[in-house]
Amino acid sequence: MIKDKFDKNKDRDSVGIDFVFDNNGDYIYTDSEYGFGKKVNIRGKITTPEDGIYSAEIISSDGGGGKWDNVKANEEVTCVINTSILHKTTVTVKIHSNKSNCNGHTVIDYFLG
Repeated sequence: MIKDKFDKNKDRDSVGIDFVFDNNGDYIYTDSEYGFGKKVNIRGKITTPEDGIYSAEIISSDGGGGKWDNVKANEEVTCVINTSILHKTTVTVKIHSNKSNCNGHTVIDYFLG
């Protein structure tokens, strides 16, 4: 699971995540966690497949995030998401690739703001 890769005790970290694009070239991940009311700065890039073109979106139930189109492999995108101290924040990551049924890999750097 992706959430097991993130260390909630660190203010900054970098994680690599492996995933699989479906028949339509889509990958969607959603998780809900307590975020302690802090802003989280995110920098990410999709590293494989190297010849892919991507659309990506990050959505936080408490605001922030971003949407990017025509992203090439290893091209970095950045955004800030908001979290809540009062309830769990739901974060959704959507990636679409021009490649279907293949493995993907992304690297995400994050730090609390």
